[in-house]
Amino acid sequence: MKTTAEAITAVETAFAETPRPANIDLLHPECSDDLDIRGLYPIDRWQDVDDTLVEYEYAALFFLSPAGFRFFLPAYLRWVLSHPYSEAAVLDSTIRALTPQPGDLAAFSLSKFTEIEPDERSAILGFLEAMTVNTEIDLAPAWDYWSSLA
Repeated sequence: MKTTAEAITAVETAFAETPRPANIDLLHPECSDDLDIRGLYPIDRWQDVDDTLVEYEYAALFFLSPAGFRFFLPAYLRWVLSHPYSEAAVLDSTIRALTPQPGDLAAFSLSKFTEIEPDERSAILGFLEAMTVNTEIDLAPAWDYWSSLA
């Protein structure tokens, strides 16, 4: 099992060179407003997203385009790994953002994963493995999806 430190290192390494899309390309084309991602606009490097911004923009992953999702996801993964027992909304929303949604949201949720590279997928699996320390979280749906791609 990956430790938290190993999972953080894997995330930081896998996403180190992920290109940042232009601000105009951050919002998912199916979303009508950018209210939940505005705090991300001034950030040039995902490594510079601080904990306060992650907590404030906890829902951002749901509204980001595939390129925006890929770029900002590691900041959220790092936050969750650093706070695996937190009751902040960002923990649940990050796990949910990695989980394909059923019904009408299926295609939308899966669209976010289209730009994730193989090494990034491995880091996501490492993240999910490390998060098993919190037995209160249902990781099975996310694990089933990401492990099926390995």
